[in-house]
Amino acid sequence: LSISRGVEVVGTGEEAAGEQPPPLPQRSHADVLDTWPIPVAEGAAHVYTECARIFNPIHTDRAVALAAGLPDIILHGTATLALAVSKLVNLELAGQSQRVFRLGGRFTAMVLMPSTLTLRLLERTPDTLFFDVLTQSGDPALSDGFLCFR
Repeated sequence: LSISRGVEVVGTGEEAAGEQPPPLPQRSHADVLDTWPIPVAEGAAHVYTECARIFNPIHTDRAVALAAGLPDIILHGTATLALAVSKLVNLELAGQSQRVFRLGGRFTAMVLMPSTLTLRLLERTPDTLFFDVLTQSGDPALSDGFLCFR
C-alpha cells in the first residue's frame, strides 16, 4: 500500500466500481457524543513502520521529511486510523475486534510526535460508529471516520 501526493492517476477506475459508498451519518455532528485522548509517543512512526512493514522515509528520516516540505517526520495516516479504531473497539465494542467488518475515513492533517490526539465519537447507530480525530492543535487529522460492526 502506498499513497503518493501529486502523482497522476492512470486508469478507468473500474476496479473500484463494485465498492460500496461509505455509510452516511444520520444527524448533524454539532454535538460530540464522547471524546478520548490518544497519546502518540515520539517514536511511534518508527515502531509502526517496522511493525506494519510500510516503509516511507517521510515517517522515519527527518532529512527526507524536511526535503519533502514537511515540518518533521509524521505519523502514518494508517497508524492514526489504527489508534482510533483500537480505542473505539476497546471502549465501544468491549474489545471484540472480530465484530468490525468495514472502516474508513479521510486523512486530512499531519500528526507530529510526540503529541496527543483527540478521538471524537460523533454518532452511534446500531451498526456504525462515526468519528473523527483531531491533532493536538485541533486540526482534523482524520475526517469522516466510520466503523461498521456486527
